[in-house]
Amino acid sequence: NFADKYINAKWCFAYMATSSAFSDATIEDSASSFATMRDDLCKFLIQATLIKSYHSFLRHAKPYPFSARASLQPGASMASFEHPFQRSALILIVDGALPAYLRKHIRFRRANELSADNLSRLAPEIAGELSLPDSLAMRDATFHALLDRLIDLDYALLMQRSSASAPIALSHMHVKVERLTDNAVRVLARDLGYIRRTLQENGETHAEILEQKFFEFFGFAANASGRKCAAAMAAQLLGADIFRFAVFATCQE
Repeated sequence: NFADKYINAKWCFAYMATSSAFSDATIEDSASSFATMRDDLCKFLIQATLIKSYHSFLRHAKPYPFSARASLQPGASMASFEHPFQRSALILIVDGALPAYLRKHIRFRRANELSADNLSRLAPEIAGELSLPDSLAMRDATFHALLDRLIDLDYALLMQRSSASAPIALSHMHVKVERLTDNAVRVLARDLGYIRRTLQENGETHAEILEQKFFEFFGFAANASGRKCAAAMAAQLLGADIFRFAVFATCQE
């Protein structure tokens, strides 16, 4: 049944959708550690975006569109359509403060800080249902209820520390991840030794293959777009400068 299939596959689902820049062996094993928080968020997203979506399909008398095994093989393409009963999310977590110079590509500014005024402006339907708690850390009792509403917003949510001693907390919503795909592919291809300088130096066909491999490198289908594209871009940007981070992307497949 679905429960058995879920239990057997849930960690594969969760960690294939997570990009991290560290080894768990180096993380302090405590309730306040980054790894513990990451794992708790992983469990929350499996419930909120996978299990709830499955039951949403059932309530609407629709079969859940499990991906075919062949579609998960390298080089395969995935359908870009996302069903209205499927919940998706994109969350960026940084163990520290996100450097200001990344604002060029990851848009976190005062205009989209998670505040009562910004919530009323950017998501009035959510602001009318709940009020922001004093703290937005995951260990707080009201965190999960708040996050369960915020993941339905477009774009990404950002979690980071306000200081070295502060807990990781939700800091920004409606976060856009913007970068030219060609630039992202070129950087990865150059770092891996497939090109020397330009993406097109070996021809357009080779450049197209490199773009497909870019998305596969980050665990997505070769034709990834939208939220999955943003997740890959964010993982690359954070991986270049951040010691410890995670990118959660939950999508149709």
